[in-house]
Amino acid sequence: MTEKEIDGSQADRAGGYEMLEPEVEGAALAVEYTQGILTRMGYKPIVVSRSIPPSDEDDSVSLWVDVQCPDADRLLEYRNEGLDALQLLVQTMWSHQTKSKVRLTVDLNGVKAEHQKRMMRMAERIAERVAAGGKPIALEPMLSGERRIVHMALRNHPAVYTESTGEGGSRRVVIRPKVS
Repeated sequence: MTEKEIDGSQADRAGGYEMLEPEVEGAALAVEYTQGILTRMGYKPIVVSRSIPPSDEDDSVSLWVDVQCPDADRLLEYRNEGLDALQLLVQTMWSHQTKSKVRLTVDLNGVKAEHQKRMMRMAERIAERVAAGGKPIALEPMLSGERRIVHMALRNHPAVYTESTGEGGSRRVVIRPKVS
């Protein structure tokens, strides 16, 4: 993984953004957009991007933009709506400019990384219940990114498989036992 780091003081001294060569084409632009938006909002963030290699042949590389900014807790209020809006804005600007289909995630102070770990642990716990009990369990409705975490966490599980069911806001993951 390649990491690039920028903070407000480095950007000011350098008159721009200093970066290492990114593994994902356009990673520097994602960092620049994130840094620029948060700086204009009055924050002094440290922005680091890294590429996440595919976990298997069915997956693809993704770009993770980590933001460390202790004073940006307002972006985490109301179920992280500010962070979600920042990610949507950066993703839209970045993909429009680069024409890339690479999945981009903006994380603030490790909140999304921690949520992802919790989702994976929950998926594993429920998978063990399904494997032991032999009956499928339907999870609560989730956003597409959360469903993807569950699917990816259990894709190689020896005793269960996952599928998404439902429409729109009621779309959910069902964890089912594999038939031997």
